[in-house]
Amino acid sequence: MNYWIFDAYRTDNQIILWAKTKEGNVRLERPFSTKIYMEANGEEFCQTYHLPYSKTTKKNYLSQNVDVLEIEITNLQLYETIIRKIEHLSKHSLTLYNADIPPEQEFFYKYHLYPGVY
Repeated sequence: MNYWIFDAYRTDNQIILWAKTKEGNVRLERPFSTKIYMEANGEEFCQTYHLPYSKTTKKNYLSQNVDVLEIEITNLQLYETIIRKIEHLSKHSLTLYNADIPPEQEFFYKYHLYPGVY
């Protein structure tokens, strides 16, 4: 099927894509959750506020391995709220990674999709 993606938005746990095909407009729904990462010394913060996490290692922008805490966000509608709450409660003292990438954009990265591309 050939199509152009012209819109993407999120619901609780899905990304909704609208695509234009020769036959007309098509609405596609895909389950999706996203992850943000917190510096490893945020473990006590996560425990205090009952924030589920797992420990992992990621590469930073200098290609160095960094120990981080992986926090999965399954309700995409709460994405910005969760990030703002973490920043507020930690008084911006914890470094967050990927928190500036909207779930829709991450979905495009993950599945190698580009808006408007045929």
